[in-house]
Amino acid sequence: MPAPLITLTTDFGLSDGYVAAIKGVILSRTPEARIVDLCHAILPHDIMQAAFLVKETFPCFPSGTIHVVVVDPGVGSKRRIIVLSAHGHFFIAPDNGVLGGLISDGGMAFSVNRPDLYLQPVSHTFHGRDIMAPLAAYLAGGHPPESIGDALALEQLTALQLPTPHVDPSCRQISGCVIRIDHFGNLITNIGFSDVQQLGTPPFSLSLSVGQHNIGSWYENYSQSPSGEPMILVDSNGMIEIAINQGDAARTMAVTIYDTVILSVC
Repeated sequence: MPAPLITLTTDFGLSDGYVAAIKGVILSRTPEARIVDLCHAILPHDIMQAAFLVKETFPCFPSGTIHVVVVDPGVGSKRRIIVLSAHGHFFIAPDNGVLGGLISDGGMAFSVNRPDLYLQPVSHTFHGRDIMAPLAAYLAGGHPPESIGDALALEQLTALQLPTPHVDPSCRQISGCVIRIDHFGNLITNIGFSDVQQLGTPPFSLSLSVGQHNIGSWYENYSQSPSGEPMILVDSNGMIEIAINQGDAARTMAVTIYDTVILSVC
């Protein structure tokens, strides 16, 4: 039987010992666990960015993976911590909307209530270490999520309105926004190529405006574009991306997360 797999997503960065502390608690209780760092560079307190990243990435992992999401600006308050069983995976997170993008297709949710499992004393500021890490180790030991606490209807979970693109067939135009900036400075939007296809059947020409920039060059990969030139392409997850070949689009174009993007099909 393969060792349990646990992923970690936080806004902690890597300059402190927070991530290591969470791993230490998990491994102290379930030494055979395999831990994968999904991302620790979520912008501080940015629940929406974490929600997008987890939803985009979890399908790459095998069924039964346990995903711990610690983007928790309400830590220490009365907000719940929940376990969500959905899509064949388990998710442990605060009930602040960070898992809101995962429940549209159903699942089971449980409100955490197992003080006997927590690291004591429980800190008022580090529930990722003291509550969520022990719960991840507990689930990795083969215990069912229903033993964590009381069942919750999915409608009881905190909703998060993820920004969705607006498709206007009459104008052959889509309004969206930048939802993520990757390590290379590429701008990933919330506009999917499937949204673009609603406006016509390829081949067609695209033009895109973001910030003070208008882009009309559409390529299949980075190397097709001249170095330094902004371009449009479809990324590995089927989303419209704005990039600069061997350059940093976010910095060069002075664009940031949630800036508006207007895409037109010509």
